Amino acid sequence: MSGPDFCHLHVHSQYSLLDGACRIGPMAAKAAAMGMPAVAITDHGNMFGVVEFYYAMREHGVKPIIGYEGYFTLGDRRARERVAGGQELFHLTLLAADQAGYRNLMKLASMAYLEGLYYKPRVDWELLEDCAEGLVCLSGCLHSRLNHLVLAGARQEAAKWLGDMGELFGPDRFYVELQDHGLPEQREALGPAVELARKVGLPLVATNDCHYLEAADRTWHDVLLCINTRTTLDDPDRFRMATDQVYFKSPQEMAQTFGAVPEALSNTLRIAEMCDVELDDSRKYPAFRQEGVAPREHPRFLRSLAVRNLEERYGELGDEMRQRLDFELNVIEQTGYVDYFLICWDFVRFAQENGIPAGLRGSGAGSLVAHALGMTGLNPLDYDLVFERLMGPERKEPPDIDIDLCELRRGEVIDYVRQRYGPEKTAQIITFGTLKARNCVRDVGRVLGVDLAKVDRVAKMIPLGPNVALQDAVEQSAELASLAREEEEVGRILELARQIEGLPRHASTHAAGVVIGDRPLWEMVPLYKVSDGEIMTQWGMDDLARVGILKMDFLGLRTLTIIDRALQVIRDSGRQPPDLDVAKLDTDDPKTYELIASGYTRGVFQLGSAGMRRLLKRLQPSCIEDLIAAVALYRPGPLQSGMVDAFVSRRHGLEPIVYPHPSLEPILRPTYGVIVYQEQIMRIANAIAGIGMGDAYTMIKAISKKNEGAIRRYHEDFVKGAVAQGLDEETAEQMFSLILHFAGYGFNKAHTSVYAFLAFITAYLKAHYATEFMAASISCEMGHTEEVVALMEECGALGIEVLPPSVNESGAEFTPVGPGELRFGLGAVKNVGGRAVESIVAARRQGGPFGSLFDFCERVDPHEVTRAAVEALMKAGCFDELPGTRAQQMAVLETAVKAGARARRNRQIGQKSLFGAAEGEDPAAQMEANLPDVPPLSARELARQESEALGLYVRYDPLVDYRRGLARFCTAFSDRLSRLPDGHEVVMGGLVEDVRRRTTRSREPMAVLKVLDLRGAFECVLFPRAYAEYRELVESSDVLFFAGRLSHARGTSVHVDEVIPFERAQGRLAGAVLVTVACEEADAQLWALLRDVLRAHKGEVPVFVDLVGGGFRLRSRAGDGSGAEASDRLADQIEELVGQGR
Repeated sequence: MSGPDFCHLHVHSQYSLLDGACRIGPMAAKAAAMGMPAVAITDHGNMFGVVEFYYAMREHGVKPIIGYEGYFTLGDRRARERVAGGQELFHLTLLAADQAGYRNLMKLASMAYLEGLYYKPRVDWELLEDCAEGLVCLSGCLHSRLNHLVLAGARQEAAKWLGDMGELFGPDRFYVELQDHGLPEQREALGPAVELARKVGLPLVATNDCHYLEAADRTWHDVLLCINTRTTLDDPDRFRMATDQVYFKSPQEMAQTFGAVPEALSNTLRIAEMCDVELDDSRKYPAFRQEGVAPREHPRFLRSLAVRNLEERYGELGDEMRQRLDFELNVIEQTGYVDYFLICWDFVRFAQENGIPAGLRGSGAGSLVAHALGMTGLNPLDYDLVFERLMGPERKEPPDIDIDLCELRRGEVIDYVRQRYGPEKTAQIITFGTLKARNCVRDVGRVLGVDLAKVDRVAKMIPLGPNVALQDAVEQSAELASLAREEEEVGRILELARQIEGLPRHASTHAAGVVIGDRPLWEMVPLYKVSDGEIMTQWGMDDLARVGILKMDFLGLRTLTIIDRALQVIRDSGRQPPDLDVAKLDTDDPKTYELIASGYTRGVFQLGSAGMRRLLKRLQPSCIEDLIAAVALYRPGPLQSGMVDAFVSRRHGLEPIVYPHPSLEPILRPTYGVIVYQEQIMRIANAIAGIGMGDAYTMIKAISKKNEGAIRRYHEDFVKGAVAQGLDEETAEQMFSLILHFAGYGFNKAHTSVYAFLAFITAYLKAHYATEFMAASISCEMGHTEEVVALMEECGALGIEVLPPSVNESGAEFTPVGPGELRFGLGAVKNVGGRAVESIVAARRQGGPFGSLFDFCERVDPHEVTRAAVEALMKAGCFDELPGTRAQQMAVLETAVKAGARARRNRQIGQKSLFGAAEGEDPAAQMEANLPDVPPLSARELARQESEALGLYVRYDPLVDYRRGLARFCTAFSDRLSRLPDGHEVVMGGLVEDVRRRTTRSREPMAVLKVLDLRGAFECVLFPRAYAEYRELVESSDVLFFAGRLSHARGTSVHVDEVIPFERAQGRLAGAVLVTVACEEADAQLWALLRDVLRAHKGEVPVFVDLVGGGFRLRSRAGDGSGAEASDRLADQIEELVGQGR
């Protein structure tokens, strides 16, 4: 190698989470600019960044060296106790010299997590011995075993350690690592380390413990460390780097430091020459396994399976179906994906045979083979779906078949795959949470000790969204830019936040991804595990695909669970006709389209939002193709482009259907001449210019990604091909312009068709079995209070009454109990577990309805239905139909629980029940007569108990007359407070349930309030000034609003600045009318209707519109700047347009 006599072999990329900060891309560019021939990546205990690092370095002409900094333990890596005395873990630098070493490094990094994780992923001597082949080992940094012994004066032991390591790795593959960052301990250890190396006969190597790229990066790297350790910069006891020398130094700087040992510098190049690893990007898919079918027979097996299934469904295959099937099977065989399709078929079959709802989403629905294998009920020939959207001979990337599964039973399918292919060959996929713009600002503000309210104000100026960059936010917001210029503190926050923005913060499990290998996974990807959690790959989805590892998506879809539950509820009710099979519904069912066209579709998959309901009313769908188009059109692009208006007008004959060219009529006739789907664009390119369907899809992707070079090439190919097929050049140019315009708007029809069909199924169930469908829908949302409340309101609109929970009638879930009646499920009662519910239902099934609280306690299993569970059931109203008032029942709760347990014990040993009544006596009446005479609970207390136990109000709602006002003016509710940051400004409202008076240290009166709101209860703190001003109000029985700031210092509470009576809220809190509009709903008609409503309600209050979508929020002043009146009537009309609470 030529160039500088040094390369870095000890580097921490951004994947040494919240510690290393050498961003891989800039690091590769810097190494290339310095002329370094090679660089190693050695992240703390992981190989997260290896694939990204490898390709980035190759791209810049720098040899990538794959490495790892391990945590070495003297004990057994499997032990879970700390080593007595001395340092427990020592750092060790490992580099892969060859392919065997690379495999061993992956195994070592995997086993450190799978077997050695105890605070850190640990490596022991046994693991080192097992994985030493092909590795180069450097003795490590200041925290190494060698330096620990040297600094302790244990020279003899240090020499033995070096000898053992030299023997293990070989004298030419174990190096004594020298570092000098100006630390006294390093200087103290350097001389002895060099002497020992020469004495034992081991080579030296110089490294710098690189944690960031530039010397100037130290300040923001300090901030990163503070985020990691949750400390502030001014904390004298915080963890910090004791030196400013841990940056990516130049060879010249390293030469100045290690001039006395030049061989330590040149040995970096010797090691770089030694290390030569190529990442294998060949396909590593597992072989499908079927008893009696040899691998060479898999193509024939797939073909026979597909033909047989289609013939069973359709009879003798027609020419069109047979030709399409042959085409797809030939492509699958030619591209080597036979086993991939069979593996997908296998686990979908398992799901279906075990009653687990499953199906395709995405491009896979365009495959007739997938349909033949039972992965989707849609026949792609019926909907003109294109196979080439999924795969083709000219496509480089693998097909991506995404499987939707019942979200509750998804784990069973993953377990089946794990068992089928071996646990060592399957794992879930890692994903990395990154430091996003808003969170960066909040984190940096906390680290700098800036007032939280100020930090929160700055953070809120940054648009929400996954890809929002701070620099863009500053450039787009004049207010933020001005604040940064005028306030030095804000400017510093933003500058430091920009430096750390985008760095990975933590690792977690990908929601859907699973990998399956053809060998133990640690032979081709390092593995990761957190405590007793799932085993994951150390590489994310993109990196896995890049090195040829099979990734499958097992996606949990709640709609499948809802459909399955609804069918079960319908069966249980006895209303199901024998031929009800949702896979074979009549997609021309008039009653279903009547419901869809009415816009009465809350709770229906994909069709429930206000904007979609408005579109459905305009469109009046009457067939499945209309519904597919509606799902595809309801997106920001089409809504804002005028496509939707043209589609609707042509659909109703209000506008003539015009085709851009006569030859396009067969392609565009189903969508009234409007290009709606990507598949239509692919067919246009194919029909007009002779471009292959696979190439046509690649063209669409290039246009969507604004790849100018590729677009130019496709432009030339298209025009040339169109002219060759008889078009004049001007028309050809017009056609390509059309494609350019619509490629960004067109949607995947295969995916849309699947989701439109699911929408149809849920609409069908709602139209024909409303009570059962709503029961299933609410049951699937138990635990999501907001959704349960919304669905219960929908039940009211449908005329379905939701009855409170009952120990004598409720099951675990919401169940129909009569025409238009649902009973609240016991499983929704807080602190009542599934086994407790099972015990209650079993006791009721065995002995009939419970006659009293005492009867209940005697018959249920006290080990499952604990005292706490009985109390929760009581507060939820589950015993209200039994003898006694709630107050009386609570008074005897303790007695009943103890006596019930005693009665069960007596019964088990043959004694008569303590509560056994004489013949002819009514046990319930006997118990009722013995209940204590206590005053009944107030309606407010009953409401409080119900809210505490259920998280919402069912029977007792003290806020029923105040709900709209509270929903309109509150900016937060009790169930969401924990998610909001400290210091966040809120307006909350409700009924004061309890006032606890306190005094400060200076003996001033203050108060802590418990307030009931629409979602539960929250705590307010009124410090002396606020309490003195609002004492009378908070001690009244009125509904109040509280304006203040959140504090999470001691629990979560609102520190109140102002208290506002409910009747004064409109004048005090309606400082503006804020209308929130989702981007996908923002069509021309909505703006016109909104403008008319505002004009009809002119007033003095300013009107703002928040446009939200894709995580972004853009606020602007509405109309010409004039105001509106803040009235209920205006709110009603706006909510009619954009939905409630908007």
